[in-house]
Amino acid sequence: MIETEALSTRAYMFPMIAVPCNNKQNYFKFKNESKMKGKFLILVSFFTLSVLKGQTVFQKIYDGGATSDFGRSVQQTVDGGFIITGQTSLGAGPSDMYLVKTGYDGTIQWAKTFGGPGNEIGYCVRQTSDGGFIILGNTDTYVSGGPWDMYLVKTTSNGTFQWSKTFGGTGIEEGRSVQETSDGGFIITGNTTSVGAGDIYLVKTTFNGTLQWTKTYGYLSGNDFGEAVKQTNDGGYIITGFTSRESNHFDVYLVKTAYDGTLEWTKTFGDTLDDRGYDVQQTNDGGFVIAGTFGKSVPISGGTQYYGDVYLIKTASDGTLQWNKTFGNTNHAIGYSVQETSDGGYIIGAERSGAYLLKTASNGTLQWSKIYGNLLGGGGITSAQQTSDGGYTIVGTISNSGTFDVYLIKTDVAGNSGCNETNPTTIVSSGGMQGTGGIQGTVGALTGNIATQTFSGGSETTLCLVLGVNEITEQHSVSIFPNPFSTQMNLHTDNYFNDATLVIYNSFGQLVRQIENISGQTVTIFRENLSGGMYFMHLIQDNKIIFVNKLVITD
Repeated sequence: MIETEALSTRAYMFPMIAVPCNNKQNYFKFKNESKMKGKFLILVSFFTLSVLKGQTVFQKIYDGGATSDFGRSVQQTVDGGFIITGQTSLGAGPSDMYLVKTGYDGTIQWAKTFGGPGNEIGYCVRQTSDGGFIILGNTDTYVSGGPWDMYLVKTTSNGTFQWSKTFGGTGIEEGRSVQETSDGGFIITGNTTSVGAGDIYLVKTTFNGTLQWTKTYGYLSGNDFGEAVKQTNDGGYIITGFTSRESNHFDVYLVKTAYDGTLEWTKTFGDTLDDRGYDVQQTNDGGFVIAGTFGKSVPISGGTQYYGDVYLIKTASDGTLQWNKTFGNTNHAIGYSVQETSDGGYIIGAERSGAYLLKTASNGTLQWSKIYGNLLGGGGITSAQQTSDGGYTIVGTISNSGTFDVYLIKTDVAGNSGCNETNPTTIVSSGGMQGTGGIQGTVGALTGNIATQTFSGGSETTLCLVLGVNEITEQHSVSIFPNPFSTQMNLHTDNYFNDATLVIYNSFGQLVRQIENISGQTVTIFRENLSGGMYFMHLIQDNKIIFVNKLVITD
């Protein structure tokens, strides 16, 4: 695709807006049963420890020892702790990719930096099926002819460097989102200017980062940006971002591809001002939910005030608009991440004069909203997700004593974190229309297994910490056997189940089975129509999650 707009219209150097990646919990796929059994035993022991801690809430600041540390992506790990990526000015160059691992209560366990004498930025981190981590970002140190390339780094479970790859051409490439795929490889999205002024860039690799294929998507004239990618139930991919689609404003852009990147359909959503998509997830009904920002304006004395609201869009499986909602109150608000929650609603991580967290019902009706960090000079969210205890974790950046630091918040189910939070007035409305457009192209990518310098460092400041009660130890001792199983399993407790509910999610985080009115001491659960693979179960009693575990079904 040939573009004519000047490159100066795009911002590349340390963008302050936050970009999410996959917000789901840890979903692992194993290549054979023998490997699966060995890894499963380890994962179960880790996950049980996390549940024993109950609903711990806290706010933490992590300082890499430099003036500029930014948090951009968080995920709960299999041991109940958290993994964070972003960037720090401590390291080999002016900016390095930053990786921080914490315990369940936010206590720092280790911190690493990755990069060379130039600039590296981390935008997305996910735990991988081998227990390690995959981090995606950008580099201007290890480039293949252009100013910036995508930067993919793989580590072990303790942050030890394993390998890294760069992807790019003669233009500018930026990495935004990465996910491990069902075949053990990785899918990456971001942006490229190697084929013009700017297109969405989709890259598929093997398990060790070897390039398999690349695709670009966008309009013939206009700028197109990819911000998040997820693998879909059919093995293909869903991408969201935004496009100028030959106009002077941006619209939310939704792109669906087949497993090999072949374009299936595209949709745009928005109105006459700038509207952008930053995160997407496939929902339990097979459709999609998108979070972003919706441009608005109000007349003021002497002119017009422009601002943005958090934008939540729900579509059917073919991208047809079902409903949309906007959330805000005449001050700028941006939605950076969205996840379908265990109750069928949505949690949205956003920014609005601080870290902004919103919880909605399944139809987008607002249930509650919170702002965090406003007493400390702001604190923007980059990503938010539901945790194994039913609460939420949020990561972003906070202005702290004249510097920027990584900001991690853990809340309970109602968004309470223990300090530095307010209950803002949030106005809910709707807006935007639907359109289609865009074509598919390809661009070659150069890859290299580059030498990466790693450093360690970082300190932790506790703003507030409330440890949850040991709910399982004090009230329930639950076991499941056999696990893995092929036809049936048993749930057993030393006490008694009393009208409990068992919910089971598949590897995409979708609810596949719910069993209610569980009572007694030992209960048998039959496989029925569930296919072989890894699942996740929550056992709920008295409106509390009393047990969380992983299930493996074998054929």
